[in-house]
Amino acid sequence: MRAWDAAITPQAARALGDELAARGLTYGGRPFFSVARPRFLSASGIAQLGAVSVLVMSALARAERMVLEDRSLLEEVGTFTPFEQELLEITPRLRRADVSVRLDASFSGGRVRFFELNGAVPGGVELIHESAEAFAATPMHAEVLRTMGLRRFDLRGQVVRSLRAAWTSSGGIGDPVVAVVDWAGEGLQTEFEILAAWLEAEGIEAFIADPRDLDLADGVLSHRGRRIDLVYRRLTTADMVARPDECRTLVQAAAAGAVAVLDPIRNSLLDRKAIFALLTDPARDLGLSPPARAAVRRSVPWTRLVREGTATAPDGGRVDLLAHLRSGREHLVLKPNHDYGGRGVHLGWELSAHEWDRALDEALEGEWVAQEAVPLPPPVAYPGLEDPAERRDYHESTDPYLFLGELGGVLTRLSAGGVANVTSGATATPAFIVDD
Repeated sequence: MRAWDAAITPQAARALGDELAARGLTYGGRPFFSVARPRFLSASGIAQLGAVSVLVMSALARAERMVLEDRSLLEEVGTFTPFEQELLEITPRLRRADVSVRLDASFSGGRVRFFELNGAVPGGVELIHESAEAFAATPMHAEVLRTMGLRRFDLRGQVVRSLRAAWTSSGGIGDPVVAVVDWAGEGLQTEFEILAAWLEAEGIEAFIADPRDLDLADGVLSHRGRRIDLVYRRLTTADMVARPDECRTLVQAAAAGAVAVLDPIRNSLLDRKAIFALLTDPARDLGLSPPARAAVRRSVPWTRLVREGTATAPDGGRVDLLAHLRSGREHLVLKPNHDYGGRGVHLGWELSAHEWDRALDEALEGEWVAQEAVPLPPPVAYPGLEDPAERRDYHESTDPYLFLGELGGVLTRLSAGGVANVTSGATATPAFIVDD
């Protein structure tokens, strides 16, 4: 870290800023990155993170399969509208639901603690990969990288390989024609453009499509006359549920098997924070292997849907859930069950008892989860991109990307407070691997 910081001169920071801008690395019109140093993770730390992530993801996949096989368990995950029930009935062409996922976590003191699952081709992959490339492309930084012997993840390669493998496993022949589907004009457009360029560079025809411009005729899904074989769905299920009529063509195509959807719509419906409640309820037997059970016990925080009645407490005893939540404010977080971007998150220790009680009352009127707070790692000072002499303390999240069940990269979000979402004002930086 010292060797890197010594090389961060104003000239080096300007060169990095120019390289980032040239790659179009912005989010919602503002720079996606605001620090001039990547995250350094040891090879042994990466190995530990990967091993625990794979075990916890296998447990989450097992929980999702149980819910799909036994619909009586749905109420333990949340409330599903008639439209969502329709989506759950779609049999996906893709055989795997874990082509690309991200687990959000805190990694401190040798312990990984996961607090959220992003299971539907999560964001950030393209921007993080390109930012690492930007560091490596700047001469002064590239020399430090070489001297320190730092290695970086190949997120681009992981995306291409996993997409091809998923397509082949679904019976596809050759390369598919890929449509990156989301609302036009969203802040993530830069990511979509980068992804399409990656695929095109690998010989895979790819383009960006708005779901409102899709057509289905004679068993073929198309966008303005261009056939689509595989939908790379950046459109979240929450957005689909909020605007079902505008997604109807995509839903009909998926239900008819006219197109492969990555990731399957029905699986990402279960990508709710309450899925962690199934993992942390000792009364629920998921049939996990001993290593997976141990990983869940150590790395997944107690989580429950906010409802009236009794529930299993973190110590295994039965408690009145609301009374337990009201008395445990300083150690709990409230989150909407099916939203993203850090919206609506209430940190109990930042609220008064009255504010917390009011938040709980509001949670009862909707669909929220309460979760045991995950301790933040100690803050780390990062040099600023605009002025490297100015340093700011950030808490680091450690969010592993898994491709087809294996660790393929890490997103590090940097936040001054307790909510580490870029859409909520945090920034990010790529991770580089340091040999022990």
